[in-house]
Amino acid sequence: MGEISDKTKFCIDLDGLFTTEATTFLMTGPSLLYLLGFLNSKISEHLFSKIGTTTGVGTVRWKKYTIEQLKVPVISKNRQNEYESIVRQIVKLQFKEKDIAMLVLKIDNMIYQDLQLTIEEIGFIESL
Repeated sequence: MGEISDKTKFCIDLDGLFTTEATTFLMTGPSLLYLLGFLNSKISEHLFSKIGTTTGVGTVRWKKYTIEQLKVPVISKNRQNEYESIVRQIVKLQFKEKDIAMLVLKIDNMIYQDLQLTIEEIGFIESL
């Protein structure tokens, strides 16, 4: 993900093909597919807009220290596997936006369920 962006734009390199530039951040660890799903969700984008620094032109600075402040839900391994399965489908689809949109919506709904958000809270997040 680049440092300055108008939206969440996290990605994963499962094949070791990407190169990065100076303002790109990398993560490693055992739960990257789950994190990818969460970090690209509507709730993550909303939460980060509250803790991140805005540039004044509709973008946010995605700094390492503020990304680390995001509260990622701790979920069971079985639930994590559900997220990872969907994220793998998204990665395989690459740029087929129509198909990806349905899967992203599914992840957003799973997060709403896991966070036990009310209908009003979900409506607020969806309206952003």
